Amino acid sequence: MSAIKSHDRKKFGISCDFGYFTEDNVIEAAHDALLKGEFLSAREAYEFVLEKYPDDFDALKGLILCDSEWKSIHPILHMSKVTIKEYTPSLTNALDNCRPEHKVYFAKIAELLRIMKEYRKEKSELKELEAQRASEQKILKSLLDRRKANRSKLSDVIRRIRAHKSSVGLSYLDISLAVFLLCTVVGTLILGRYVLIAAALVPLSAYVIFTVRKEIRDNLIETEIKPHADKISRLEEDYVSKIKKAQSVKEEYIRKAKSLIALDVEFSGSK
Repeated sequence: MSAIKSHDRKKFGISCDFGYFTEDNVIEAAHDALLKGEFLSAREAYEFVLEKYPDDFDALKGLILCDSEWKSIHPILHMSKVTIKEYTPSLTNALDNCRPEHKVYFAKIAELLRIMKEYRKEKSELKELEAQRASEQKILKSLLDRRKANRSKLSDVIRRIRAHKSSVGLSYLDISLAVFLLCTVVGTLILGRYVLIAAALVPLSAYVIFTVRKEIRDNLIETEIKPHADKISRLEEDYVSKIKKAQSVKEEYIRKAKSLIALDVEFSGSK
């Protein structure tokens, strides 16, 4: 059994009266601290072991757990609990200094972190697509409301205009019609029937102008609607595709995380 000399009276909760203590004792103390959530104490113990044995699997793995503030490797199954990155020093150190037979273990952790990064990127892009789609849908709704209002019948327009009352209680339209009829009658009496014919052409002209104007505005609104409707359609296709991609990445992550857990059990059982 390998021994590590001590210069301290007491370290990691281990009595050192006999002048030295074993690597296994330090690792055991580190594991106990880890299980208690005392990550700083556990880190000091693991680092102490690595000073003499840089390739010690338990110590290399233990530092990664300390960085993650995990009591075991199992939380890696849940991406929401993963806080470390691919370039975390403890993982880089493990990959650089571990024994060849342990390389696959730490490489799996690095691969999981890469997959997690890809998944989070997909989720971020999904949020962007949602925001773009919501913005386009808001614009489209406004245009559709404008088109609906533009396609109102003349009778509906007249009804809305008549709803605006003057200070005397009559609508401005009714007052205008009364003045128009009065002028028509007086004009006809003075100037003859030509005034009556001209007066009859006024509402007809108004109807023609209303119809033509409505058609022109309807075409303009349709021209505005099309690019937004097309963009929403494309965004929805991209959104569905992105969801499938994110789900595929998540499934790959879970599958490989389970593989890592199985390997962890294998390595732990081999001791």
